[in-house]
Amino acid sequence: MSFKYGFLLIALLSGCLAKPSFDAQDLSIFFEHVDTSDNNRIVGGTQAEEGSAAHMVALTVGSNIVSFSCGASLITTQTILTAAHCIEGAWVNGSLVSSYRATVGTNVWNQGGTSYAIARNVTHPNYLESIIKNDIGLLMTSTDIHLSDTVKVIPLSFGFVGEGIKTRATGWGRIRAGGPLSNNLLELTLSTISGEECVEKVAQAAVELEYLVPDVDPALELCVFHSVDHGMCNGDSGSALVRTDIGGQVGVVSWGFPCALGAPDMFTRVGAFRDFIEKHAV
Repeated sequence: MSFKYGFLLIALLSGCLAKPSFDAQDLSIFFEHVDTSDNNRIVGGTQAEEGSAAHMVALTVGSNIVSFSCGASLITTQTILTAAHCIEGAWVNGSLVSSYRATVGTNVWNQGGTSYAIARNVTHPNYLESIIKNDIGLLMTSTDIHLSDTVKVIPLSFGFVGEGIKTRATGWGRIRAGGPLSNNLLELTLSTISGEECVEKVAQAAVELEYLVPDVDPALELCVFHSVDHGMCNGDSGSALVRTDIGGQVGVVSWGFPCALGAPDMFTRVGAFRDFIEKHAV
């Protein structure tokens, strides 16, 4: 069987996972979240209303030419929650690139809002790039972020999230693999599925789509599913998954199959990392 390698996901994230030996593969297939071509948008999403996702943060790199990197969420006036692989993508020669910025207060990532410099980061100490696990990290801004009607801190929901929970994802990821640009923040309503169902669906999709993927860990990852042609894509990594009933963030876009091919999307489960977040957030 000839296995394909594709980037995937949602946050941009990844696309194929591998089981035989990740070490022998080019891991960029999982983390092509830095999209310099501006092809950013959730697949099958609709445009979010201004201020309806005031917690959203656009992470960018570059000074003269600014490129979108990842999504993130504001969890305190100085702490931003995102995926570990988003931080790793901006890590060069032992530190974050100096042009790494966090923009808040706008639905258009490259227009309006206010940008803040990043002072430091804390990546989960057990983050495993090779199998995309413990994919979570924090960024701290140099100064406090000013809150307003369009800039708000989102509460985190640490309770266990089972199947059948309605959630909302927002992001600036691609509309499809290699698809057209959407500068506007898009949203998509998704339902969580059980860990057992997720493991089965991912295994089935891996065979049907001929992708090698990492194992799903339901204790660390929250799976959501909508339908074919609706889901996360490149550029969505690090973005928030929020319960629609109580409004708390329960997930962080981590990985999945390349752009809404009919398989679940994997989010880092916020509730599994309460100690890490509470220890390091400022």
